Amino acid sequence: MNAINYWNLLYLSDKLNSCHKPSEREELLKAVLHSNTHTWYTGYPNNIMAQT
Repeated sequence: MNAINYWNLLYLSDKLNSCHKPSEREELLKAVLHSNTHTWYTGYPNNIMAQT
């Protein structure tokens, strides 16, 4: 499970770095803070990652 969590954290870090607008970054940060990084590889809160 640790490898998946590390992968998720790297993925989320990359997504945060690729946000073009501060509002996009803020929205993603809120979604991350209200979720569990163990679950980001299977589903994204409110499909936020599908929008980016």
